[in-house]
Amino acid sequence: MPDPRGCYMLVYELPRFMGAREFINGPRKYPRLTDLPFQTNWRRRIRSAEVGAAASVVIWTGEGFQGTSQRLARDSSYPTLTEGVMGRVESLDIACAPDAASKAPF
Repeated sequence: MPDPRGCYMLVYELPRFMGAREFINGPRKYPRLTDLPFQTNWRRRIRSAEVGAAASVVIWTGEGFQGTSQRLARDSSYPTLTEGVMGRVESLDIACAPDAASKAPF
């Protein structure tokens, strides 16, 4: 389930938003994609993504925020990640916009 404030990313196993998908909520740093809260392993599986309106994301090809990185902007869609990153993502950091808490629907 996506964060209602818009601080999330939706990852897909295949390019062009195809295949298995999963919401990853922030703000949070994920040094290993084998340790996600919902017990699913997304290590080296992410090939496309959508970023929520209040999130900004950095993905890395190595565990522990190492290797090649790509920044994903707020409220953006990425039908394919860059060639050096696609299918190689092993860690990520989701940051929330400072005013994201004020956008909660309650």
